Amino acid sequence: MELQTIIFLGPQGSGKGTQVELLAQFLEKNDPARPTFHFSVGELLREFGLETGYTEARVHQSLLGGNMQPSFISSYLVARFFIRHLEGKEHLIIDGYPRSPENNVSFDSAMDFYGRKTPTLIYLTLPDEEAVTRLLKRGRNDDTEEGIRKRLAWTKEQFSTTIEHFQNNPAYRFMEVDGLGTIEEVHGRVLTALELA
Repeated sequence: MELQTIIFLGPQGSGKGTQVELLAQFLEKNDPARPTFHFSVGELLREFGLETGYTEARVHQSLLGGNMQPSFISSYLVARFFIRHLEGKEHLIIDGYPRSPENNVSFDSAMDFYGRKTPTLIYLTLPDEEAVTRLLKRGRNDDTEEGIRKRLAWTKEQFSTTIEHFQNNPAYRFMEVDGLGTIEEVHGRVLTALELA
């Protein structure tokens, strides 16, 4: 199997995390000789917010308020993950990054530096009302309806630029996948889009 670099983007609640986990399990089963690394930028942010320090405390309070974090923080955390984990032979699956024009520049330079050829971006689509319903059921302390709708609006605004960047960049493959349906149905669509099924 070719080395895979796969980015999952989509509105909050679209099932990115679940699909990342399923895809990681698929790659581990079907290409056991190669390690598979995956991470969620949201999880990196929450973990960072629990570390000790002034910046960490500010991120923690901002997350509790349901706010989006500045691009430099997410870019720093992703770069830190790459530096600590990448050795050049692993499948890589990323949940929720890059999201902004600033992230795009940082991510492009990282892919070039690490020689990751033709990363695939999978954009999971989902109507807003379905996203709100799913996220309220999740019950996280930063998932108030107001906070959710604020993040969804920010996501739409930011993603329009990011999606255009990837659609028009020959260094990437861009795939749009319907996020409605059962987990298994969406997983099947993802594998089909990646030509792994």
